[in-house]
Amino acid sequence: MTCPRCGFGYVESSAGDRRLHRRIHAETMHGLRSLRFKSCQRAGRSGERSVIVINNDSPFIHRQLAQRVSLIGAGDSQLSNVTYAAREARDERNVHLFMGIEADRARAYVCFERRFRVWKCTWDEYDAGVFHEAHQPMWSIGFAWVSRAHRRKGWIRRTAAAAGDLLGFGNSFGWYTPFTQDGEATARAMCPSGIFIAK
Repeated sequence: MTCPRCGFGYVESSAGDRRLHRRIHAETMHGLRSLRFKSCQRAGRSGERSVIVINNDSPFIHRQLAQRVSLIGAGDSQLSNVTYAAREARDERNVHLFMGIEADRARAYVCFERRFRVWKCTWDEYDAGVFHEAHQPMWSIGFAWVSRAHRRKGWIRRTAAAAGDLLGFGNSFGWYTPFTQDGEATARAMCPSGIFIAK
């Protein structure tokens, strides 16, 4: 059967499958739970919610946490090419992974990368396939994910704001395309006048 809430397919008569489904269901709906998030570098905090950041300078155990969260998000989004590898070497993208944390769970995951091919457009131009080269490198959202039960609660905005404060780009950042349907809706809501596309 396929769970109507988390989308995971399993054999209900199998005890092993039922256990696996319970774990996948909890992680897809509410995010990975780990007490180790408390020891990660904090990029922002508001009440019971915080934003942490992990990059190549972070301890390997923290990078492993980011890898696990990226796998959950990639599986939920059915995008196999967006996963982060804990042993990934630093390159010109200077990947920074920001996660929104609440109740020791990673509710949100946003991958920011330094990108050097940049275009800008209004949404009307985007729909028409008209793009203007922008020439300056910038930080770009390569992948973003929010656990299913916690969507439309401001997690991407909060996480992007913490990233902008830490990395110094404010509200000026790009998006890696093509979008998923949910990704485009998020970009349109956060950047209503138009976007930078950065790859």
